[in-house]
Amino acid sequence: MANLIKAGGYAGIISPIIFAIFLAAAVYNYPSYNPTTNFLSDLGIGPSAVFFNSGVIIAGLLGILFSLALYKKFNSKISRAGSILLVIGNIFLILVGIFSEQYGILHTIISTLFFLFIILSLLFIGAGSVKAKTGYGAFIAGLFIIGIFAFGINPIQEYLAVGTILVWSFAMGIHLLRL
Repeated sequence: MANLIKAGGYAGIISPIIFAIFLAAAVYNYPSYNPTTNFLSDLGIGPSAVFFNSGVIIAGLLGILFSLALYKKFNSKISRAGSILLVIGNIFLILVGIFSEQYGILHTIISTLFFLFIILSLLFIGAGSVKAKTGYGAFIAGLFIIGIFAFGINPIQEYLAVGTILVWSFAMGIHLLRL
């Protein structure tokens, strides 16, 4: 069990780093990309596609390992349910990379489900872990993302939501390694 938690901790740290590196490579290979007017998924087609799609698939796979470690770490049924929701969210992240923007409405549904399951997982993990004080960050992150999307969805809001997820994953990965 300790090995799974350590591996999951490393996955929680490495996943956001891998995503950021692949995102940077995708942006570099999409010369007209503008983060204020283009959504992240715009990077999933054209010359940047191999980088963006690979990055989200790898991040999703690492995210599943991270989720399983959280499941093992948590004692609360609510937090464990959040970990399962996080697994599902990461499966949708992998599907974002497989069914890129060129798949139209299918991609939109998958990316929407990714955000929905990630938000729910953060809220459940947070609610179930408040006594351990590790839940505050997850709960606040979930509420923050809800607040971001309450005003609509544009590229900046998407970046803020994804950034929040990446920071939480990184921080929680460090926490798992300290156990």
